[in-house]
Formats: sequence, C-alpha cells, structure tokens
Amino acid sequence: FSISEYDSLNYHRWGVRPKRIVSAGTLKSGLHASRQATHRISADYNNDICIVVTSLRPATTSEKSRLRVADWEQLLNQLSLYSQRYRPRITVCLAPFTGNNEVVEFIEANLEYPFLLANRSDTLSTYDAMADSNLVVGVFATSLSEALGMKRKVLSVVYNNKLVPFDEATCNSLLVCPTEHQLSERIRLLSSLSWEDYWRGLSETAKQLQSADPNLTLPRIRAEINRAIGHT
Repeated sequence: FSISEYDSLNYHRWGVRPKRIVSAGTLKSGLHASRQATHRISADYNNDICIVVTSLRPATTSEKSRLRVADWEQLLNQLSLYSQRYRPRITVCLAPFTGNNEVVEFIEANLEYPFLLANRSDTLSTYDAMADSNLVVGVFATSLSEALGMKRKVLSVVYNNKLVPFDEATCNSLLVCPTEHQLSERIRLLSSLSWEDYWRGLSETAKQLQSADPNLTLPRIRAEINRAIGHT
C-alpha cells in the first residue's frame, strides 16, 4: 500500500519493484473518515488556519532535527506577525509522538497569538481540526498530504531544508524561505480561493502528493486483503 501516487513513483525511483501497488492513503485518515460516516462528530474548531506540528523535538541534537526545529521556530514567528495583523482563528494540532509538554511550551514561546490546542486525548483530533479548517499550514510533512486528500487547502513552508519534490514557482502550496510579507500574502491568497481554484493552481507533482481519498482507504485495504486470501 502507498499513501499517494507520489509514493508509488518513489518505489520505482528507489529500485523497488512490487508486483502491485495500491494507493490507499493512511490508516488513521481512513479511520477518521469511517468514524465521520457512521456518527458525525462536530468538534467545532471552525478554523481559519490549522497548524499541524509534526516531528518536532526541541531538545534534539541531530542535524536534521535541529533544522526542522529552526523551520518551525521561523514559521511560528512569522505566523505570529500575520495573526496579530489579521486576527485569524487558529487551532494547533500535535501529531502522535510530538505532543509532549516540551513541544507545547515551544509553540507557546514562538506563536505569540491566542490559539486552540486540539484535543490531545483523541488520536483522530488532528483530522477533525483539518476537516474544519479553511487552510492547513505546516512544515513539509505527510499530514499535509493527508489534508490534500481531505480536499483541504494546504501551505507547506520550508526554510532550511530545500529538498522538496516540486518546483516552488509552479505551486501555490509551497513556500521556500519566505519573508514574513511573502508568507502573509500567500496565506491571504489561499484563504480567498475555493478548493477548485486552489487545485487548479497546483503543479502536477504537488497533485501526486495528494493522499488517496480517505473515504476509500478502509474499503481498498479490506478488498486487497480479501483478494490476497481468496475471498470475494
């Protein structure tokens, strides 16, 4: 199974030749879609912006992790300036294994603007918040691919790591090393777009990063398992 079409292409780039690849999305996004279909849960986040924080370890010593911490510090600082000017409603979501108190303190120190912290006791709260948001923002990560699969507008921001898989010039969904003004203008632009207009502005590679439709994740996985064991 793969999360998106881009992941399937990566298998071939890496020399992996599976007999069959099924783009199914992530299991958690599929579980969230299934939960919403059976008993709709209204979390009432009603966000202008949902910030999804992943792979953030402020006390880290590895070079790659320190670069990611620096990215998050700069993004949150710039979002503070934008938010103080335009007063958006913001929810911050912490990915699993990211949501410790040290991370919360880091966010509070760098995002100088009131925000709602998504329910950390619910493992699917990130998906609730993304689904109830106009724009999902973060440092380049799988969760943003999942948001695209949910047909949420996404803005990925990178400052120190330029190893991104598509050309910034052709993609509304990516900013590399933006100034505060550039970030503010992009957020204002994307916030004003419909999903259809946003989708038309994405590069083909960015579209390949879209996670598979989460409403189809569990049925596809179930169908492949039944196929493998000979059930119909």
